[in-house]
Amino acid sequence: MTRLQFDLLYAVVEKKYDKAETARLSKRPRKRNTGAGRRFAPSLRDRLFCPCSATYILIVCGMAFNVGQATVSRDISYLEPVVRECIPLPTKMHAAANRVQSIEALEAMIPGLAVLVDASEQPIYRPQDDETQKKHYSGKAKRHTMKTQYATTYDCTILQTSTATGGSGHDFAVFKEGVPTFPENLPHEQRIAFDRQFLRLLKYLGDSAYTGIGKTVSQQGTHVSRKRKPGKKLTAAEKEYNEALAGVRIRVEHAIRRVKVFRMRGDRYRNPRKKYTIINVIVCGLVNMVRLWERAEA
Repeated sequence: MTRLQFDLLYAVVEKKYDKAETARLSKRPRKRNTGAGRRFAPSLRDRLFCPCSATYILIVCGMAFNVGQATVSRDISYLEPVVRECIPLPTKMHAAANRVQSIEALEAMIPGLAVLVDASEQPIYRPQDDETQKKHYSGKAKRHTMKTQYATTYDCTILQTSTATGGSGHDFAVFKEGVPTFPENLPHEQRIAFDRQFLRLLKYLGDSAYTGIGKTVSQQGTHVSRKRKPGKKLTAAEKEYNEALAGVRIRVEHAIRRVKVFRMRGDRYRNPRKKYTIINVIVCGLVNMVRLWERAEA
């Protein structure tokens, strides 16, 4: 995020902060008036830097503003609701795509009408109880992980993320639990006319882990990497197909790489697992915000 982009985000957050802070302080009965008590040591601008920085590491932010890690962690949790309101979260992007009324409007949001899907794993500390650790142990990564699926456009905008699950689950199983559909909120009479054009054009692209995706989204086009069968080799045509598909699918890898620039999502996850999904959603929203600015400037 550039300095200008951060300044623009800060201007939006600053306008909504007082209302959000009053709502936060009014959630439970109080003995003192709202706003009484000790003030935050860093300014609102400095506090906003903590969840928006590419590090997202408490000790680094604490050293930068001469406060403790607990203070930084508390400030981030206080600011998370207002930050979510001000950035293009994947849920907002998905809802916007579902409100379109024409193929042209949808293609403006999803270039080429191609939805790229892939899953990503992040290492976590080994859970204490056996049942939980078995759920999170990934045979592929050979360690305990959290798994999240991403649906993106060709230009790396994140349209949907799944709820985080244990790393033992298969990528396709995660896909079936939360299939990203477009569009789903049209009136019935518009839906009939729209489907005749739309269902032949939208494409889902995945790697070989998504073999069988056509049965889940049977009315849309699907393109999945060809998997070698036991005892056989891929033909020259299949290899060429996989290479061409990989050249397109690399864009979803680029989007996931943008998410993992945030060290909280790139390194081993050290926070409570129950907060994993919301942290991932905020990071994806920040990635979308920067990507949309880049598209506007191009």
